Amino acid sequence: MNKLFCYTVLIFLLISLPVKAAKNEFISLCYHDIVEGLTDKLDVDQMAVGTDNLIAQFSWLKKHNYNVISLQDIVDAKSGKKPLPEKAVLITFDDGYLSVYKYLYPLLKMYDYTAVVAVVGKWLSYKPGETVTYGDHDEKPRDFFLSWEQLREMQGSGHIEIASHSFDLHHGELGNPQGNVQPATTTRIYSKKTGQYETDQEYFNRIKNDLKANSDLIEKHTGVRPRSMVWPYGAHSKQTNKISEDLDMPITLTLKAGRNTLVDLSEIRRILVMSNPTLSDFVYEIEEENPQETIVRAVRISLDDIYDKDPKKFNQNFDRLLDRIKDMSINTVYISAFSDLDNDGYAEALYFPNKYLPVRGDILNRVSWQIETRAGNSNHINVHMVMPITSFKNQHGLLSEHDIIEIYGDVAKFSYTEGLLFVDENGYGSEGFVKKLVDQVKYYRSRVEKTALLLSDQKVIDAVGQADFWPKLQRDYDGFVINVDRLNQSSEKHLESLLQALPKEKKLKNFVFELQTVDKKTGAKIPEDILKSGIDLLQERKVIQLSHFPDDVPGNHPPLELIKSKISIRDFPFEER
Repeated sequence: MNKLFCYTVLIFLLISLPVKAAKNEFISLCYHDIVEGLTDKLDVDQMAVGTDNLIAQFSWLKKHNYNVISLQDIVDAKSGKKPLPEKAVLITFDDGYLSVYKYLYPLLKMYDYTAVVAVVGKWLSYKPGETVTYGDHDEKPRDFFLSWEQLREMQGSGHIEIASHSFDLHHGELGNPQGNVQPATTTRIYSKKTGQYETDQEYFNRIKNDLKANSDLIEKHTGVRPRSMVWPYGAHSKQTNKISEDLDMPITLTLKAGRNTLVDLSEIRRILVMSNPTLSDFVYEIEEENPQETIVRAVRISLDDIYDKDPKKFNQNFDRLLDRIKDMSINTVYISAFSDLDNDGYAEALYFPNKYLPVRGDILNRVSWQIETRAGNSNHINVHMVMPITSFKNQHGLLSEHDIIEIYGDVAKFSYTEGLLFVDENGYGSEGFVKKLVDQVKYYRSRVEKTALLLSDQKVIDAVGQADFWPKLQRDYDGFVINVDRLNQSSEKHLESLLQALPKEKKLKNFVFELQTVDKKTGAKIPEDILKSGIDLLQERKVIQLSHFPDDVPGNHPPLELIKSKISIRDFPFEER
């Protein structure tokens, strides 16, 4: 299995939450290949499951009264014809391997189960004896995949429904000038020859034509047009969902984990069955109802600190940052996507393509993708973009809200992100403006689910007594990052005032406390002992979500050992006392 696929599905696996289906809810299982005799997790293809383990999983589902359902059952339940049974499970298999016919099909008949099988049209268009190039580098003989005759037989039995997995989107495309290859479905292709990205219309046509071609091909060979789309690598957006819906595939399946309701079938979540799990691991994924909550341990970085117009120097700076993030053992990185060299609080240049502000360097996509795929070790790194709300200006003055909305669309089109951190001391725009910005990003990046606002500690303290301060903010943001600036001899008193100023109905887990590591007025580094005492004071008061800013890579400030001992991810975030 190619590296792009493994990187992408690992992301979804690491952020997955175990789920259990309730009435009129269902869970969906995502399988890929089946390998006879596979007894451990060391198969070259980490997406494979062994035949014995698959049988054990099906038997466990049957014994524990799980009800395997079809897409038709879901459609009928949504239309009110018949409710879903308790403990409903949808079984899916991606990629269309021969093992589906050889091993799965007999099991479906034996257990009287159904499954959705998603096929890639191009892979099935090779002639017998030819070699299929799939993913980006892998090659397999044509008979490693299903034949149309086998698909027609399984479809005719009623045990299989065929879904589209694209005609030729199951691979990576060049996503930036630096050479990163990213999922074809959500990537604006960069051309080395022209130095340009594909236009919005070119991107739209490419996705639409591909999906239509596969639907036409499936209908030609089976007589039935698919009504569901399974996104390669789970990469999709509201835009691609709309394209799929317009092509009569309103049901789409993702690699996000979670339970499903009947409200929205355009993004069915699935539990990825990966690395040939033991039965106990499989059961845990199915039945665990109280997963451990994610604790944010983060750093905020400014691209102004690492950018250099000399690509060689930039790469050196970025490689050092990447290694440092890896050594930090954190799980979240906030990346400032704009340039503010004069520190006036206004974005005057950006680090991604757009038509309103100068591009200081087209590096945001490179940085976000490399951090996502290389810096996490065994931990998933959540990459969040830091952007102003209204503070954008060019040579003509402040940008309009219309222009800013388009800039937010561009940051989503041309970079990878899972969340947004808003930072703006100059205003939050008109009523509903922040929601428009969030919706614009989510239209192009479906995985953006969390938003936060950066607040100064003094702003929080000064808001005491303002009855509408928190209610207004909570309508627009999921959480808050509080920059803790006054770390000195009066730290304890200041932190007490800060914690007392927080809304009583909100738990501390809704706040990330960001330690300012440099004096904002003088630029002097905050000494290590003061930073350490500040963290200790916060942790003594049960603060567990921590970050810091800025991070000085060449100067090792704050010291890496301090970060590793105080801010990194640990099983027990509090020191024993």
